[in-house]
Amino acid sequence: MKKNNTVKIAFFKIESFLSGLMKTFPSFIFLPLLISTIVSCKEQSNCFKVATESMMPNLELNSEVCFSEKDTIEKGDIVLFDFDNAFKDWMFRVIATNGDSLTIKNGYIILNRDTLKEEYDIIDKFRLSLNDTLRVNLKDVKLSKIGDQSFEFIGSRNELVELMEKHDIQGEISSSNKIAAGIVRKPDSTEIINASNISPLYVPRVNETIQSDTNNYELYKLALDSMQIDSIRRTRKTINFTVSEPLYFLMGDNRVNSMDSRFIGLVPLSKIKGVYYESQ
Repeated sequence: MKKNNTVKIAFFKIESFLSGLMKTFPSFIFLPLLISTIVSCKEQSNCFKVATESMMPNLELNSEVCFSEKDTIEKGDIVLFDFDNAFKDWMFRVIATNGDSLTIKNGYIILNRDTLKEEYDIIDKFRLSLNDTLRVNLKDVKLSKIGDQSFEFIGSRNELVELMEKHDIQGEISSSNKIAAGIVRKPDSTEIINASNISPLYVPRVNETIQSDTNNYELYKLALDSMQIDSIRRTRKTINFTVSEPLYFLMGDNRVNSMDSRFIGLVPLSKIKGVYYESQ
């Protein structure tokens, strides 16, 4: 009985303290302060260190990032999602969503027939075709010789432009077509396409009916798993299924080192745990 009385007294003191604050300060001052404190605590619990290089150079390895829940997910957002039980907390950028048509040609993303203008640095493999003879040490400029007047550079386009200006190198830049393997492959075959060249693919809308078979199974695998549909690859059947939730095509900003939608396919909304925001 003594313990219960102590608890009651403690709650009474807390209630009296809050009541006093409400009387001392107007509610329009006190309530936002209380709410912002709760939100801040919630957001802090979703902060952690970056464990991979997939979002470099914008999210550095071991840097702290924070994610929060968001009602709507937009193109350009960086999202956190749970891929499977072995690898958790993957993060990539939203490139395409419901109703979008996407093509990747020589490293350039073509979204709904327009080349995507990415207003953030990406790491890629670039080919530099020289207009004159290179007169600087290759180690100094981080260029790998791949031909008489052709060199390869791994990094962001902005880095390569700055490097060329610094060393007065004249040449033309193009994305290399020798990146990594992509998601489209022939059934029961090791033949795979290049991730810098992906044929047009369509991101279906919610409630749209899609036909899936062994040819496009990799693209829809996560969506089918979330709907608990038996593996098409195992049953070798062609099925029609209705998309039950938004799907997203995600890519890492580090295009040469990112196991993103080019490999794992479209990511359903139910797999996404939050959207990145800059913590202060």
